[in-house]
Amino acid sequence: MGRMKTTGARHIAAMTAALALTACGTTEPETQQPEPEQPAPVTEGCVALPEHWVTDKGGHWGTDKSDELLDVLVAPGGRLVFAGYEHGSLDASVPPEGDALGVIWTVAPGSPIPTYQLLNLPGSAEVVEALTLQPGTNALHFAARTTGAFPGFKSGGRYDVVVGDVGPDGKLRVRYQGGSEHPQHPTRLTFDPAGDLVVAGYDDDTIDVNYLAREEDPFVLKLHAGEDGALQASWWNHDDTDGSDQVLGLGVGSDGAVYVSGGVLSGAQDGPFLRKLDAQGQALWNRRVTPTGFDMIAAVHVLPGGDLLVAGSTFHQLGEHAYGQQDAFVQRRDGATGEVRWTTQLGTDDSDWVTDLAVDPVDGSIVVVGETPGTFDPAKPNAGEFDVFLARLSADGQVRATQQWGSAGDDHPAAVAVDPCGRAFIVGYTTGDLAGPSRGSRDAFVLFTETTRT
Repeated sequence: MGRMKTTGARHIAAMTAALALTACGTTEPETQQPEPEQPAPVTEGCVALPEHWVTDKGGHWGTDKSDELLDVLVAPGGRLVFAGYEHGSLDASVPPEGDALGVIWTVAPGSPIPTYQLLNLPGSAEVVEALTLQPGTNALHFAARTTGAFPGFKSGGRYDVVVGDVGPDGKLRVRYQGGSEHPQHPTRLTFDPAGDLVVAGYDDDTIDVNYLAREEDPFVLKLHAGEDGALQASWWNHDDTDGSDQVLGLGVGSDGAVYVSGGVLSGAQDGPFLRKLDAQGQALWNRRVTPTGFDMIAAVHVLPGGDLLVAGSTFHQLGEHAYGQQDAFVQRRDGATGEVRWTTQLGTDDSDWVTDLAVDPVDGSIVVVGETPGTFDPAKPNAGEFDVFLARLSADGQVRATQQWGSAGDDHPAAVAVDPCGRAFIVGYTTGDLAGPSRGSRDAFVLFTETTRT
């Protein structure tokens, strides 16, 4: 799950209907490694790809402005759903602005091109940031942000959190809008066991005229459906810290416990973190992984037995080896205590920045995506600025394969999903000719692998 602004070796600030698809020691002790768990049974079908995607190894499209995809999921029936925005302007303190349109696309079996739905208010900017399916019904829900006010709601100020679903008429329906004088930036969305929605993210920097009035602060929000179907806030856990903090990862356990990950980018307690909250939003523990503000934990996945998988980036040596400047890492942690069970570190001789993690629904293998200015395979050197990379690990953390894609521009993956056939689907943006000709400042893309199981 997907993210317009990240910090690592650099700081990354941050579709149209006419588709043209063409070195320090480990900071925490490791506990005894458990036996790998058997993955849950899977009923979803494999994604049915448009024929031209097979030829071009993906889709690439855009407007004359900025277009990005920020999240992707595999839905029952072989459907691929991805979301983001189109026609946005990056000339703002909190991009995108202008008349950016929130978009959700669906690739369905038998459809030659994806269909789309717009989240749009005239004269405002909308961005769809995260997607999730409701357990039991598989109803699609989304988290977004807006600079306007949807019918029945008032604007809190700058960018508000918006949460909704697909209504009975098949159109996008807004069921919650909330915010403050600070710009909210949701990054992840999921359901808890009670059927409530949990949203995680952070407040973007608040710029007043020409100075930084307030730095980023993390939040976690739980929403409960009332009798009228409207979503209401059960609690909003919000940290107003002295430094700059982002929440990029979210997971919920079978007991309702909430796990969030991210990074404290500045201040006395800077560094990547993993935090556990109880079902009422009260903090239980916080694990600071390294003392470096440029490190980050981008994703959290809760395994069926309650353990956690986390993926991120570090300048430190957390695993057996360090490979370059900033490396990718994956850890399995005890969900009750947060203690490390095992760590795998991998990378190039440059800086590698992780953006998302997914788990294969059939064999439990781990898929991590990110961007790199380096080269994983010397026979296939980096194509330009930042390339997309994918690493596949076994369920017990052994690296099985890596893959890299690139253009002469900046290629940024935001999210990844894996279907039952083992194919990984990566979405993001590019400033180059990644899977087709460049059309604007940023173009949206979907890349996919053939089965990456080994």
